[in-house]
Amino acid sequence: MSKERWPVPPGWKWRKAGEIAQVVGGGTPRASDESNFDDDGTPWITPADLTGYNETYISRGRRSLSAKGLASCGAQVMPAGAVLFSSRAPIGYCVIARNTICTNQGFKSLVLHDGYVPEFIRYYLLSAKDYAESLASGTTFKELSGSRMADLEIPVTSTTAQNRIVAKLDGLFARSKATCREIDRLLRLMERYRQAIITAAFDGKLTTEWRRIHKIPPDSWTTATLRDVSIDIRYGTSTKCTYEPSRTPVLRIPNVIDGVIDISDLKYAVFSENEIKNLSLAAGDLLVT
Repeated sequence: MSKERWPVPPGWKWRKAGEIAQVVGGGTPRASDESNFDDDGTPWITPADLTGYNETYISRGRRSLSAKGLASCGAQVMPAGAVLFSSRAPIGYCVIARNTICTNQGFKSLVLHDGYVPEFIRYYLLSAKDYAESLASGTTFKELSGSRMADLEIPVTSTTAQNRIVAKLDGLFARSKATCREIDRLLRLMERYRQAIITAAFDGKLTTEWRRIHKIPPDSWTTATLRDVSIDIRYGTSTKCTYEPSRTPVLRIPNVIDGVIDISDLKYAVFSENEIKNLSLAAGDLLVT
């Protein structure tokens, strides 16, 4: 009997994944035998194919299996609409097959019975990553077994309600994506505006009105090299550094982030008095990576 993870509305029920779908595993043929793979063969998905993949549906992965490769590894071909759920390394990737497809052993996929909407089940599984991980076992890395996947609890309602919920979620996520795109556009505009201000500061445009008010001639600007305006220009040290704090701290490129010095991850090195004199920084020094 299914256990309620939380109370559901009237008309809803908790069902085990194995009650609403066939749980399907995958397989991998011998990778060293290239005849096991064929670009025109059966699409084959691994968890690596879903790294950074944000689409709902998937048609194929980086590789496809030949008839020989498919027969040799025990991977099962699933129909379009199968819900592909990664069961290890990592647990929780979830997409829907756009066409017939198979996977490696890193998946426990669901071929749904009639009345269950793949998109609805996918949304739930994406929200249930922590729950799925709690059912997994293993020492080196956790893996969700087929039997544990079959026992995973899923709240279900009528097909009509499932489709309505999917439509609502699709609309909300579409608005969210549009908002993210607009934020990215504004950030790019802000960076261009920032660069334009800096450019104006050094081509005289930013002080045009100030010079007019104070009757400063337009040719009061001149150019100079960094050497002209510096007491000293020098490289830093290439001395090997360690995390032994009893030595002299050394700023490295990772310590300069977005124009700010971050000393939370300092390394240290041993220097002579003369090296410290020549290499030490003073307040107001300009650091250029």
